[in-house]
Amino acid sequence: MQHSEFHIGLEFMASGGFWCQCNDIGTRTILAIRRDRDDLNWYQKPPYIAKEEVFDEHEI
Repeated sequence: MQHSEFHIGLEFMASGGFWCQCNDIGTRTILAIRRDRDDLNWYQKPPYIAKEEVFDEHEI
């Protein structure tokens, strides 16, 4: 995907085969949380229980 294709709330598949939800879009990075739990309370709204991860331009 290109950086311009991301938007807040977008769910996408990352390397390693896990789903992520885009939470923030920086100039050259994307901040997302892993969607790897069955309990939806982990993903309700900020602050998230799930760990947020940074994807840089090489990982995108």
